[in-house]
Amino acid sequence: MRRPIKPLHGFRTVMTGFLIVLVLVCVMTCSFFTILPVVDRAACYHRLAKDFGVAASYDELQNLIRESLNTGMTRTEAKSVLERFGSVSVIPGKKIFNNQITDQIGLKMCLHPFNNMVIYLHYDLDEKLVSVEFEPQDN
Repeated sequence: MRRPIKPLHGFRTVMTGFLIVLVLVCVMTCSFFTILPVVDRAACYHRLAKDFGVAASYDELQNLIRESLNTGMTRTEAKSVLERFGSVSVIPGKKIFNNQITDQIGLKMCLHPFNNMVIYLHYDLDEKLVSVEFEPQDN
């Protein structure tokens, strides 16, 4: 004698599998935004601090970069200095404001994008470095 088929048995199995996948996706997404940046920051800053002989903190690395960039440098010289710290992507300034041109620099030093730096380099009209400004880091 054959057992009758329960009409919702297959549906429940599919829904259970779907919910398990959904929970896993949510956990992985949360870890990407919470756990991974912290682990990456510790490893990345430790490696950079060891390479450059400073304390493993965002502020110390920021100070080191600020000290490495000297006023009067050209755009090419400033970029080559920054390339010692990581890969550099430049969004060149096109507008002149207060007789200055500002380049936005993305400095990729770590794996997670939250741990990288955004730097604004301000140049005079002769394209010589005037000042350096860092975008604040969200902790």
